[in-house]
Amino acid sequence: MSAFKSERDMVQYLTQCLKERGHEPTVEVPFLGRSIDLVYKTSDGKVNAVELKLQPRHMQRALEQAKICLLGADRVYICLPAFDVGEKMILQLRSKGIGLILLNGNKGKAPINYKVGASKSNPIKRAEYSRLLKSRLADRGNG
Repeated sequence: MSAFKSERDMVQYLTQCLKERGHEPTVEVPFLGRSIDLVYKTSDGKVNAVELKLQPRHMQRALEQAKICLLGADRVYICLPAFDVGEKMILQLRSKGIGLILLNGNKGKAPINYKVGASKSNPIKRAEYSRLLKSRLADRGNG
């Protein structure tokens, strides 16, 4: 059973964890006619996007959203509450270059587990969209 009651709880928890790691998270960043759940800037200036889902059964929707994020972000992750991830899901994420973050809201356990690392997006294909996402992030106060 998940320690999280809603995606909003997950966003708040992940935001706090990322701030503690020195990142600059921003929620609901507008991009290409939709909103990315969470975008954060790393200490080296990279822009990472995260789509959060409370239930693993919503993974297909998360994948569709994450593919759009690949156009503008340096790295893209899907974030779910901690649970056992099947090999099929891991292979699917790796084939698309999308990472997987598992959140553990239970005390005494690591809060964030990067179960699958994200690949760096292709900078040539995404240059225009990357500028757009960075400008939206700056508009929200974290540029």
